[in-house]
Amino acid sequence: MTKQELCFTEREITKIVKILEMTRSEIDAEALAAVRMSQHILKKHNSNYEILFNTIRNDTQNFEAEVKNLRNVVQDQSNELEILRKKASQVQSQLSKSDIFHSSNVVKGSIYHLKNFLLNRLSLQIYERKLLENISKITPKSKEEYLVLICARRHKISFQLD
Repeated sequence: MTKQELCFTEREITKIVKILEMTRSEIDAEALAAVRMSQHILKKHNSNYEILFNTIRNDTQNFEAEVKNLRNVVQDQSNELEILRKKASQVQSQLSKSDIFHSSNVVKGSIYHLKNFLLNRLSLQIYERKLLENISKITPKSKEEYLVLICARRHKISFQLD
């Protein structure tokens, strides 16, 4: 592709195409005037029809290559998305099979046993861990007892008093 091939704007190419369509006229004077108008545009760029058509052909090839490239990118991303979905499904399956998330996970003993179970066996949020660690004395129906029970329920842990 030469530098001459790059000098046409899309608007000029569209204009030349419309003018060349006018050459289909049955009136010879109109057809000749259309050819001369297109020649005038080409002359303004020191060009000719061959360069114009090569420019259009090259642009078309470039666009086709770009479309092909974008299709490949979309396909690659679709493949990556499918892999991520499979991994997410596997992780979800593992989590549902895990003891700590199983609905039959029951802690028996005192409220202190439940608190220790939560602190030692679960991956707690930072704020949950701080709250539980700061609880030293738990009395029945106190806010401390409710905090421990809420945390257990949030992690699907059942609790039974001995």
